[in-house]
Amino acid sequence: EPEAIAEPEAIAEPEAIAEAVEVTDA
Repeated sequence: EPEAIAEPEAIAEPEAIAEAVEVTDA
């Protein structure tokens, strides 16, 4: 999601990325 890329914090947190992947998968 563009939002995740727009937020450096999400990139700094591997957990946030994992959650984003789960949401996308769902």
